[in-house]
Amino acid sequence: MKKLKTIFTCTIIFICSIKNLKAQSEYIVTLQNDTIKGEIKNYLEDRVKFIPEGSIERVRYKATEIKAFHVKLKKEEIDLEAIKLPGKRKALFVNRVLSGKIILYELIETFVRYNGGVSHAVTWYVKKLDQDIVEIKTSELSFNRKEREDAFFVLLKDNPKVAEQYQNGGKFSFDFIKSIINAYNQSSMLIINLNI
Repeated sequence: MKKLKTIFTCTIIFICSIKNLKAQSEYIVTLQNDTIKGEIKNYLEDRVKFIPEGSIERVRYKATEIKAFHVKLKKEEIDLEAIKLPGKRKALFVNRVLSGKIILYELIETFVRYNGGVSHAVTWYVKKLDQDIVEIKTSELSFNRKEREDAFFVLLKDNPKVAEQYQNGGKFSFDFIKSIINAYNQSSMLIINLNI
């Protein structure tokens, strides 16, 4: 019986310590750029429920009330920023996939169809420096692919090597776009480092 109590106590301590480690790596960033550690309980595209460290109260934030949050999922950690996207009525939390001179964002939307079926759409956006955010790729049916490809090329023009790599590259797929942005950001970091 004593052995069973010891095992039970150790299990409870272990579970609490794992939960505490998760909470320590999660946080929100306020509009004043303050970082508040805690635990993300759940989130949707336009709101997040958060328990600040040292509290038991859940606080709900809209995408207009904070700048960003960092959440630890089962297999990865992601950063979501509150952004007003082109064609959307309100600010939404969007996954920041890549950071650098060009930032790549991903929005995953869930739709319930008229027959009760559920589908998902993935849309990628890019932002460069102080320029406006631009939609460049979507999994939904779209008739302006050429415009998106051209808009993306304009962002790369100041780096002739990467622009040429883009023009000679392959299919305008999510993986190809991501590899081009990675190449652009890495070469930009190299140029910055050489100038220092």
